[in-house]
Amino acid sequence: MNYHLRLLFFSLISLTFSSMIQGMKHKAQNNTRAIALTQENDTIIFSLIDKSGSKELERVPKNSYKKVLMLMYCRSLPPELTFRIAHLLLGNILQHNFECTSKFVSNTARGEIGSILFSPNNRTFITRGSNGDNPTLWDSESKKQLLPTNGETYRLITFNATGTMVFAQQDNDTMSILNSTTEELVRLPLIVEQIDKTAFNSDSSLIFTLIYRENEAGVWLYDRITGECVAEMRVENAELSPNGKTLLVCLPKNTFQVWDSSGKQLVHTMEGVPSLTSDPQRLIHFSPDSQRALTKTNTSALCLWDIKTGHALQTFTIQSPSIAGIFSSDSTVLLVSYNKNGHAQSALAKSIMKCNT
Repeated sequence: MNYHLRLLFFSLISLTFSSMIQGMKHKAQNNTRAIALTQENDTIIFSLIDKSGSKELERVPKNSYKKVLMLMYCRSLPPELTFRIAHLLLGNILQHNFECTSKFVSNTARGEIGSILFSPNNRTFITRGSNGDNPTLWDSESKKQLLPTNGETYRLITFNATGTMVFAQQDNDTMSILNSTTEELVRLPLIVEQIDKTAFNSDSSLIFTLIYRENEAGVWLYDRITGECVAEMRVENAELSPNGKTLLVCLPKNTFQVWDSSGKQLVHTMEGVPSLTSDPQRLIHFSPDSQRALTKTNTSALCLWDIKTGHALQTFTIQSPSIAGIFSSDSTVLLVSYNKNGHAQSALAKSIMKCNT
């Protein structure tokens, strides 16, 4: 066992006992729960301790750093324990003493940078302002600002699946395609007002656009070369899968449909969870591997779908003013978070994801 792991386990033991002692002191007053971590051979065991006793929650191999970090957020560990574990684990897997190797100076962007998104091939990246506005495209190798170039401003900039092609829409609704390798910018022979979401299909031949208008939304699919509209749908929401092969749309009466990326072939029709509110939320979220999707039709229900079969794998119905879900980067774990009695809580749906893989 190396130095970092030894330090980790000793810190875990000491901090766990400290947290447990503090928890027991106040247990009779506020009925709190505590999380205990113990080591058994090469395994770290997460256990829940409350008035009824101790209940084992999870067993994690000691070298599964990502899993331990994720469980820390899921299981609401004491803040001092969470910070200490994160510090030790990250210190064991990350290199220290980062050095600045490149500086990028914008000719047009002003104000703070709120987010950075790299292309799939890591050749280019997009920076956005603190409000998600003013997207700027950069070349990470040449350190050049690719967009904007002549004082124009952009509303949307989106990568294709390989990162070699970029869709861009200016504030005046002009749309263009940039080849990030040759830096050739080609204006599309169409103008669409105020696109809210856009993406490429799997071979980048079609451009998916979603536009919201008050209580309805529309999906349009355009040919990248000719600008011709090849498909159009009136929907409440829609999402193109990360691999660009599947289009999932939400229709009235909590109906979802799976289409091929051309929008011409219907694959599945699925019935979602009935809305419990007068202002339903129509949210769609694909897993990174595009095999599953999470849909939300109201503030207290999520449904997990198998895209290949069209079957519902699990419905999460919780009396909560808010509920949300997110997939792990390898699509094997689903984290569901919700608010109950004024407290944020989380649950893992690991077994559901695994048994249908």
